[in-house]
Amino acid sequence: MSIGMRIVVGVVATILTGGLIVFLTSVDEYDPGASSSATAGRVWSEEHQHWH
Repeated sequence: MSIGMRIVVGVVATILTGGLIVFLTSVDEYDPGASSSATAGRVWSEEHQHWH
């Protein structure tokens, strides 16, 4: 494999790994029952960027 191809594969692998990390760390914040507006009894936390 040429050096150019190795660089491309490395960059793509790094991007995919970063995306996987972001996905896995935000899975616990997913709430399929929540609408785009505030849900009853919950408030948006600017500091934490999620609903409380």
